Amino acid sequence: MRYGYILRLALCAALMTLSLSAVSAEQSTREERKAIEAGNKAYRNKDYAQALEYYSLAIDANPNSLVALFNQALATVQTGNALPGEQQNKKDEMMAKATDAFANVAKHGADNPSLASRASYNMGNIAFNKKDYQGAIDSYKQALRLNPSDADARRNLRIAQLRQEKNKDNKNENNKDKNKDKNQQQNKQDQDKKENKDNNKDQNNNNQNNKPKPKPQKPEGISQQAADRILKRSADKEKETRKRSVYGRQQGQGNDPFSAPKRGKRW
Repeated sequence: MRYGYILRLALCAALMTLSLSAVSAEQSTREERKAIEAGNKAYRNKDYAQALEYYSLAIDANPNSLVALFNQALATVQTGNALPGEQQNKKDEMMAKATDAFANVAKHGADNPSLASRASYNMGNIAFNKKDYQGAIDSYKQALRLNPSDADARRNLRIAQLRQEKNKDNKNENNKDKNKDKNQQQNKQDQDKKENKDNNKDQNNNNQNNKPKPKPQKPEGISQQAADRILKRSADKEKETRKRSVYGRQQGQGNDPFSAPKRGKRW
């Protein structure tokens, strides 16, 4: 099944003309009919700008004219499709305007179910071409409710449903890929953090090993001069002590009653 068929069906609904057998004279005016006929002629000649002018005149003559509103929406779509690619914003505006016109027609299903069904069908085609598959599905279903025998609406409904399913599958795959990439990125970040932590640890160890060890401090000593003075004082003190000791012994021997008698001359 070719999805491109949707595009070719975007404006398959035929232009509508007023029929006095279908529309009472109270609902239509001569000016309205003439304007619609002139607009249809310009449309068939692919002069869509001229057609829009005539359909606008018909709506001015009868603001409740569903036919003029429907045909005006068709001409608006054709005008938008003719715009070059660099005017995409303008094209989107015209498609939105056409959708609003079709929606106004589709609301009158009780008054004109055939025309309302065609309006819903074209709304579905515009939505599909914008890749609004849910909007297209809703519009095709509405067209089928108004006209269950519309084979084109039924076929396009199935195409839109298949495209929506495929779009969901692609979205799920993309989400899986994104989650996978996210997990891989997170794992890489965790690995980088671990490597940085290990590198910092190794660097700290290297810095600790390369840090100069403090030299053992030598006990504070005294200068050579001070040492000499101390030794001299010690020696002087020892000398003085010995001198006093000798002097004390000598004194003691003179006073001791038990000391040996001195030798003298013999009488």
